[in-house]
Amino acid sequence: MPALRLMFTLVACLIVASGCGRQAGPGPGGAAGGGNVIGVSLLTLDNPFFKVIGTSITAEGTKHGYTTQVVTPEKDLARQHAQIKEFIVKKVAAIVLSPCDAKGIVPAIAEANAAGIPVFTVDIPCLEPGVEIVSQVCTDNEGGGRMAAEAMIEGLQDRGARWRFCTPRSSNPAG
Repeated sequence: MPALRLMFTLVACLIVASGCGRQAGPGPGGAAGGGNVIGVSLLTLDNPFFKVIGTSITAEGTKHGYTTQVVTPEKDLARQHAQIKEFIVKKVAAIVLSPCDAKGIVPAIAEANAAGIPVFTVDIPCLEPGVEIVSQVCTDNEGGGRMAAEAMIEGLQDRGARWRFCTPRSSNPAG
């Protein structure tokens, strides 16, 4: 999990570096609206993966004078769209989201773009035309699987000598 925390710390740093604090206001959620607030809509908080994302963004944002509002649509696209609309009304500094539906969320992202609010996606990308995503942050599941396999082989020591990690070359079991 340390690598995951680092990855989402980098997301928070990207948000700060992108100049999201352009909407001035005295302190977090100041008089000018949510200029020092980062709106975060994560797929679910039942999964520890998404909890780490939320806590990492919150911790790093705090270091830079931002507060976060972490919400979850619990995999409901209409609810996520409403959450993004609420972030837009509050004039948050940035929106970080893990889309429930990468295509279905396009209208909400377009609204945030039109409002001048930078949008970042985590885990699930939105690669649809017509929207601007500042940055997509995701995990490398294949690389993580390789690392896990290598750690297991190393942990087996001599008992694992007959096993080797390989990449299948075809779907044919005979090779």
